[in-house]
Amino acid sequence: MLPWFRDGDIAHLVEDTDNIYRGDIIVFFKKNMLVMHRVVKIVHNSLNIKQIITKGDNMLMLDDGYIDFNSVIGCVYLITRREKIIYSRTSIRQNLISKAITKSSYALGFFASMFQKQKLIIKVLKVFKKLLFFIYGLAK
Repeated sequence: MLPWFRDGDIAHLVEDTDNIYRGDIIVFFKKNMLVMHRVVKIVHNSLNIKQIITKGDNMLMLDDGYIDFNSVIGCVYLITRREKIIYSRTSIRQNLISKAITKSSYALGFFASMFQKQKLIIKVLKVFKKLLFFIYGLAK
């Protein structure tokens, strides 16, 4: 989740997986690894079971496959760095930033997967991602 969150930051979780929404940051197991990524989209499969599409903020592509709700450890409600709050799920400012990141992340992931072999498109998407990081830095 770099550059937003760094090594040493402490993520506080709530185990309420019934109230996960687009833009939330979740912690889940994938391939026997603990992962913390942002929810990009929640979908229902053919059996009407809810599944999650995720993406790391620093990743260009969406995560492979869907995340089942039973793989989710919890939803991040607070992240602290040296006893200072740097992310709060209840903050209006953080919610607006999360929504912007989520919408752009889904679009970036979609276009990157479509034009993966087009080097120019990848460069444009990387510049757009850097612009988002810059805007986020100004909002702090």
